[in-house]
Amino acid sequence: MIYAYTGFRQAVELAGESRHPKRDLPIAIIGSVVIGFLLYAALQTAFIGALSPHALAQGWGKLHFTGLSGPFAGLATLMGMSWLAVLLYIDSAVSPAGTGIIAYTSTPRLFYAAGREGLVRGPFARLSGAGVPIIGVLAAFAIGVIFLRPLPSWRALIKVVSAAALLSYGMASVSLITLRWTMPVERHPRSFQLPFGIPVAGLAFIVANFIIVWTGAHRQRDHAVCADRRGALRDYPARDVWRVRASGNRGRVVDRAIFRGAMSAG
Repeated sequence: MIYAYTGFRQAVELAGESRHPKRDLPIAIIGSVVIGFLLYAALQTAFIGALSPHALAQGWGKLHFTGLSGPFAGLATLMGMSWLAVLLYIDSAVSPAGTGIIAYTSTPRLFYAAGREGLVRGPFARLSGAGVPIIGVLAAFAIGVIFLRPLPSWRALIKVVSAAALLSYGMASVSLITLRWTMPVERHPRSFQLPFGIPVAGLAFIVANFIIVWTGAHRQRDHAVCADRRGALRDYPARDVWRVRASGNRGRVVDRAIFRGAMSAG
């Protein structure tokens, strides 16, 4: 379910496109989370209410629909609403396109911003005549294909994507705290500032770690990634970025990040 609530981050990543970020960001972030919560809470309530007690006689772990994939489509078929099941199967193939479109809008912007700041090398800071970071789009597509190829199912993909998103949330929390100390608002005014940022970031870091454990990412091979993340956060604080930028040796930050990524993957 955590995957359903990650849509707010695109609003943050595209905040630079807004003319009134101080007004638009809270509406976009809070609105996306609240609307998503209400929608999925209603779906869960409807699903539980439609189940018969017999279907849950052996617990949730034994709940299944013979010959069918997808709980809502299976339930619709059992209720004689085959047309709804067909519609749900079609939607399951079409609806991820919306997520893909948003991802290929925001992710290239991250490459572009990193290129502008000198955190990645190459032509990532270039824009096309229409203002599109083409190199970022191609890089996002290539990375997406690489991560998609070895995963056997949609469920496995969601698990990996959710864990990766939570890893980034943990790093963002540490970065926010560090930047509040190294770049105080008195010297660096912001168009939008998160109220109670330090306690909220600390709580977010703790919750992100708990959710990673709950998803099972702490087991066996994934345990090395989670363990190394602590080292990455310790050795790659946001202050290093600004210190290295000031000295002009920006490549060292990127090299350290690549080294940590290779250690995590191995």
